[in-house]
Amino acid sequence: MVKKTALALFFSITISMFMACESSHVLENASVTPNIVLSKFHQNIISNTLEIKLTEGELSEADLSKFADSLGDSRIVGLGEQTHGEGSVFTLKTQLIKYLHEHHDFDVFILESGMFDVQKIWQQAQAGKRIKDIAPDNIFYMYAKTAEVTSLFDYINEQMISDEPLLLVGFDSQHTGEISNKGLVKALTQTVVQSARDISKTAEWSLFSQQLQQVLDVDSTRFESDVEKLFFQQLNDLQQVFLTDTNLDSADSRFWYRITKGLESQAKRQWEIADNRSQEMGENIKYWAEQYPDKKIIVWAHTGHLTREDLYQVNAGQVVAEAFGDQYFMVHFTGAAGEYLDFVTMKNKNIMANEPNTLENILNNNVASDISFLNLRHLNNYEETTADKATLMFTNDYQQTLPASQWPTFFDGLFFIKNIEAANFQD
Repeated sequence: MVKKTALALFFSITISMFMACESSHVLENASVTPNIVLSKFHQNIISNTLEIKLTEGELSEADLSKFADSLGDSRIVGLGEQTHGEGSVFTLKTQLIKYLHEHHDFDVFILESGMFDVQKIWQQAQAGKRIKDIAPDNIFYMYAKTAEVTSLFDYINEQMISDEPLLLVGFDSQHTGEISNKGLVKALTQTVVQSARDISKTAEWSLFSQQLQQVLDVDSTRFESDVEKLFFQQLNDLQQVFLTDTNLDSADSRFWYRITKGLESQAKRQWEIADNRSQEMGENIKYWAEQYPDKKIIVWAHTGHLTREDLYQVNAGQVVAEAFGDQYFMVHFTGAAGEYLDFVTMKNKNIMANEPNTLENILNNNVASDISFLNLRHLNNYEETTADKATLMFTNDYQQTLPASQWPTFFDGLFFIKNIEAANFQD
């Protein structure tokens, strides 16, 4: 079984990600000033903010309908999160997914977890098993063992007998679940056996299989230079089999091409050769969009993977935005106060938007509802400043921030929650 600490390492977002740029600022401890004079830009923010009513914890369908209208013709909606431990965000995303599925024909749900693991989970769910029973050690643990997310798994199970089930797939390019660890190499070999170029019969396949298993064991020990070169060449040869072999079912071959691209990316990341994990995740989203060309899609992942651009490397959102343009709508989530569960230390951390000139404080002091939505595509005057300081917004870990002029580069819309509650992790 892959240990939780190893999974945490794989799912952590490095400090040098796109939000840690020179134009970002960390909010300092300063008193909140609720009655500052609002600039035209701040007034524009407030006037474009949709307040969403709640009744006994349920979001108003009338207000959600207005949110759905703001998506326009978007086919792919990305739902981000600043950390992997915000229970309030998980709950809100779960309600949004249910609403979009039931009322707006979003029938494919792509989750930030291993592509192979989730496929096998879906197959077992089709055979009658409960997803939340299979999820631990296979789906990322902050989703598999958090009450606010497991309720969504129950919903997916319930919808499987409906005329329009919510199809669950994974898109992570790395394979860290127990299902992958125990069964991926075997399943890969069985697929290769069916190909016209059955390279599983070569003398090198046995060693190659062991090397693949070493990658799946999250082993960071690099091979000798010549062995490593041969390993990647064999992976490339295997990818060409899946691209060209006519004996294989086309859907299976495309799926296994994506899996082997993920194995290549995972090995390079573990061995600190290169890190294109998020870019391959974007290619996996494109793959699922091609597999279901007539369906609309919801993607659930960390914001760092889903932004429309990334300052330091190509991420999933950039791949999707370049492929689908305005049909991709990236939704960010932020809040003014509260706490979240740090998924590495498993301790709660405080959130506080202390500077008055932040989006969080502006909305907190001028919007009555606990949850609201802002369509960033409708804003203008992004260069507006107050007191010679750019308007900032939390973007990552409720610490790193981004000036308003850069918001539309990365996001299309955002949900604001006044008070964030930590995820309810059930180990």
